[in-house]
Amino acid sequence: MNPRTALVALGLVLVAFFAPILARGRVVFPHDNALQVGLASDGGEGSNLRFSDQSAYFVPEMEAHLHAPRSAWIATWTDCVQLGRPLTHLSGLSPAYLPNWVLSRVVDDPFVLHTWLFALTVLGTALFAFLFFRALEVDAWIAAAGACAAATSAPVLYWSGFLVYASGFCWTFCVLWLAVRTIERPTLARATGIAAATSLLLVSAYPQH
Repeated sequence: MNPRTALVALGLVLVAFFAPILARGRVVFPHDNALQVGLASDGGEGSNLRFSDQSAYFVPEMEAHLHAPRSAWIATWTDCVQLGRPLTHLSGLSPAYLPNWVLSRVVDDPFVLHTWLFALTVLGTALFAFLFFRALEVDAWIAAAGACAAATSAPVLYWSGFLVYASGFCWTFCVLWLAVRTIERPTLARATGIAAATSLLLVSAYPQH
């Protein structure tokens, strides 16, 4: 299998993985909204409220970034609470994170935005992992299998409602790939790529990453 065929096969696997969600207009969301809308809920495993950060923080913050008043390309303040508060620009929630900025040009629903960001992050994880493995001269089909395993691994999919975890894997693989290529042959473009990937890692990933 040549590298191009391996990469196409990897892409087809990911398309098949996300098609049932994205093609049907569904979103990634970890729990029901019974408690939030005042319905009876035991708050147990069925409600899966251990992952409620997405509904309590991530999605509302994205909503504020999408619709808060602003005088330029990015909002810095929201009046959604009584005294108002500054908006955060970390965790990939803000247009300060380039993929978020691109998607926010065409998406105005925070649930959809979060879902598409997650799908693109998984795709980026697979792509950068494949490029990293190939930079290490791993055989193409093994690199494709490893990239698929990395992108759809339990640590990524388990935290599908928390972009901060998936983003850490995505941009770390990107930095590793560019680091290997830069060691082989330093160029300004590769050094710039490392700087850009590092900044994206810092603005989107969990601090431990």
